[in-house]
Amino acid sequence: MSLTKTICELLKENPNEAYTAREIAEWIVENKESECMEKMKNTKVKSKDGLINQLVAEIGSRKNNLQKNNVSITTERPRKYFYNILNDTLAGFNSSSMYSSEEKTLAQKLSEFCNYIGIKTINFDNNTNHWLCGEVLGFQKIPQDFEESAKKVLEEYTYENTYLYSFDIQTEPLNNKNLRKNFFRAVSNSSWANYSYISAEDIDEDIMEELTFLCQKFKMGFIKMDKSEPVESKIVIKAPKTSLDSVMVGYIAKENTKFKQIVKNATLSFV
Repeated sequence: MSLTKTICELLKENPNEAYTAREIAEWIVENKESECMEKMKNTKVKSKDGLINQLVAEIGSRKNNLQKNNVSITTERPRKYFYNILNDTLAGFNSSSMYSSEEKTLAQKLSEFCNYIGIKTINFDNNTNHWLCGEVLGFQKIPQDFEESAKKVLEEYTYENTYLYSFDIQTEPLNNKNLRKNFFRAVSNSSWANYSYISAEDIDEDIMEELTFLCQKFKMGFIKMDKSEPVESKIVIKAPKTSLDSVMVGYIAKENTKFKQIVKNATLSFV
């Protein structure tokens, strides 16, 4: 049994549904009986529970191979695996695609809102990989007037004095037809950050329930933008704080000198 192939088949048959390694292992044991029996003959594992534990470990060790096969992995623990159908779509795009004038405009408006609520931002330019991260990146330091003893505790015991944000901007109205495609692009682009947001100016009210479910499941937030009055934009769904993906932070820093400077000057926790 090719474990990587089996996992990809399961996830591809259930596009954009996320499973933990244990859930995948349990599915394999229940649905690939003959293959599992053969595997048990060739290993010291002799019980169903033992095989599940063995598969969980093997799934974790195949992270790189899975990602090469369009499997996305969330950063929170337990990690969840899902087949990102968007990667198939993006395969035909030039990685250095130019941002549209609408994206530039919305990025500027979103930056105005972020600055208004105390999040400093930088925007990626046309020379940056369009599918690397959100169009707007933000950072927020512990306020200077924060109570000194509490500030010291935060910095000393969590090793954090700066939080990183990623905002993925949607230029088209979100509706039933495009929600999942756009949402999972945002997950791919933004889930490395402490706080990850998808943002759009127009959204159909009848998809709010599903959007809320997706945001809760994948640790995302949603901002409804107001292009005419940016400071009137609203955080409709607040993103929970998550751990940084240090590999992606380092990769993005190579692509953007401003972001690199933020990382260089900040004390960050990559735990």
